[in-house]
Amino acid sequence: MFIIAEADQMRVEAANALLKLLEEPPQNLMLILTTSNIHKILPTIKSRCQMIRFRPLPETDIKTIANRYATNVDPHALPTIIRLSGYNIKRTFDFLEQDVLNLRDQAIEFLRKVVMIHKSHELMQIIEPLAAKKDQQQSRLLLWFLLLWFQDMLHLKYTSIAEDKLHNFDKAETLKKFMLFTPNADIVNIVWEIESALRSLDDVRNFNPLLILATLAIKLNKKLKNS
Repeated sequence: MFIIAEADQMRVEAANALLKLLEEPPQNLMLILTTSNIHKILPTIKSRCQMIRFRPLPETDIKTIANRYATNVDPHALPTIIRLSGYNIKRTFDFLEQDVLNLRDQAIEFLRKVVMIHKSHELMQIIEPLAAKKDQQQSRLLLWFLLLWFQDMLHLKYTSIAEDKLHNFDKAETLKKFMLFTPNADIVNIVWEIESALRSLDDVRNFNPLLILATLAIKLNKKLKNS
């Protein structure tokens, strides 16, 4: 039995090399591919696999596990951290060791500056410290929080979701004000641009996260106004 974790990270060449093995595996072999981004898996790979979905753990279960095994858990911040982790227990534990609420606030401030793009020096004050991190993790987290922000906007705009079910439920009023300020925002394509920036950050050929974030800011400015 072999487990290929984060199978969505495979390049096309690697994925294609697996096709024959997936189609006609030996009787004594089992391959398990895991991913949290099924849409990034090649259709030819998906068609040769039996898909088993694992739903996110309920918030109450993650709270119980975090309180049992994590140290110095802030009970007031924990619900927000769980939501911002996407109900991912590993990510929750990672977030408990970082100042993620401050970084989420930086993401919101980043969006405010993006709308007022002529204040470029203020925007760069946010981007430059993040882009300077060698492991680029801070930049990835910034983009992750942007994705959650626009996902919440989509829910508020097109579904009847209760505000307390949002990822950014503690920022519901800020979300609604932001939506009023950007009524023509092209949210779907904004999400696509953010995901594209995430892919660029993960590409080993890209050595300039500052350029990636600055380019994203220019694109988001146009799609937020969409006039």
